[in-house]
Amino acid sequence: MNRRDAANLTIAVVVVAAVLVLGGSLSGLWASPAGSPVPGAAPHDAAATPVATVRAPPGSPAPPGSGTTSARRLADLPAGTLDPAGFPVRRVEQALLVADVGADSLAAIDAATGQWVTTGVLPPIGDPLLLSPDGRSLVTLTYRGSTVRVETLELLTGAVREVPAGVPPPPGDSECRVDGVAWAPDGGHLGVVATCMTFDMTSDGEPREPDYEAVVLEVEVRTGASRVVERVPEASPLEAYPSYSPDGALFAYGIGRPLPAPGWVDESWFGVRVIGVHDDRPAREWVNTHMAYGDPWRDAGTLLVWDELADPGSTDDYLLLDTSTGTQAPYGVDRLTNTLGFVGGSLLATRTGWLQEPDPCPVALCTVDLDSGVVAPWLELPEREDVGWLGVARDLVGP
Repeated sequence: MNRRDAANLTIAVVVVAAVLVLGGSLSGLWASPAGSPVPGAAPHDAAATPVATVRAPPGSPAPPGSGTTSARRLADLPAGTLDPAGFPVRRVEQALLVADVGADSLAAIDAATGQWVTTGVLPPIGDPLLLSPDGRSLVTLTYRGSTVRVETLELLTGAVREVPAGVPPPPGDSECRVDGVAWAPDGGHLGVVATCMTFDMTSDGEPREPDYEAVVLEVEVRTGASRVVERVPEASPLEAYPSYSPDGALFAYGIGRPLPAPGWVDESWFGVRVIGVHDDRPAREWVNTHMAYGDPWRDAGTLLVWDELADPGSTDDYLLLDTSTGTQAPYGVDRLTNTLGFVGGSLLATRTGWLQEPDPCPVALCTVDLDSGVVAPWLELPEREDVGWLGVARDLVGP
């Protein structure tokens, strides 16, 4: 196990044991099915709940469904200590952020009021959360035995609905399994990444190692209608964390190979692959790299990843990939090892407890200025709980 593996193991333990804040697919059981009452009935004084400042950049439209309330940015949200014990309990029509911050159910910032509330929905364990671009629902991956179901959850009603995501298997004795999912910016489609395995026998009648194929689908949420975006033989998604670019033109995901390709280190099968969703531009692949968590797109053409070969926490640890030219450059932020994606003109990061030196982020959640790299505390949680994942409704938060 190298230093990066040790870092990832530590971060994974923190993610599972502590806080999950929106960013990818989620799995688990939900406490409140559709139509059931929300527990708790808001026993707390709403005035005591931290509220976001309502301020928008010039020309920002009001988010759909929020009346006259202006769109909010990361900088407008409450900084400092948040105590979930003070949150009122109610469902929300639209959420800016959804998180498990030690409350009995998923907590959210209500997009209409800027107020933190608990939703009455039990948080999942071990997977990221992914909020729809309009802020009204989550997408989940529910694991049931050997099958994986893609489901959406409405924040207002708690209703759960399966999105059919049948992956066409290759010819022969094959089976496919969904590995990751991402919202398209239009909110009406999902990008689905799957692994397909084909089983063959040797000439002696013995089973061979299966042949793998990575498959990317785009699925319409309402109907389940799907189309294959690409198939990649002799590959499978690994640490996929798929993500659309902000304009919906590109799709990125983590990929692995059964055998190292030229330029790959002997121990690493990982890479990041970027493809055009609606055109025939050639795919690009960067070896020895991994997808970053959360929203990794700095802009429509620049993607944040981390480098398998760099020392964890070094200034070379994170790379910015130029998807148009194929070039890559270190992001250059020292001792930053656990990022949560780009939000509202900043990069978000969590503290890194395993570092044997002062942590650049001393609290649960910090912002990182995109140009200067300055790290500033943003959110402290009670009893040193930590943020593991982050995601936002893209049309409610922007630079």
